[in-house]
Amino acid sequence: MIIYMDTYFKKIEEGSQIVLKWGNRQTVISPAEAVKDDTAYTKEEFEAMLAQADAEFEAGLGREWTEEVRKELMGL
Repeated sequence: MIIYMDTYFKKIEEGSQIVLKWGNRQTVISPAEAVKDDTAYTKEEFEAMLAQADAEFEAGLGREWTEEVRKELMGL
């Protein structure tokens, strides 16, 4: 299944491709399983990462994103 989009978002069904079109240009985005690299995650992997991050924060292992922390991370 291929989903065609203009400049708006449509729900992506599992196993489908996204075709983005604007003017006379277009690009095709494959599902994460087909592209699989260190920057592409399946839905299950991403949900597991969110659950782990939430558990770590609840256990007191997280950091509050204060203005001081943001400046520290940006090297200011």
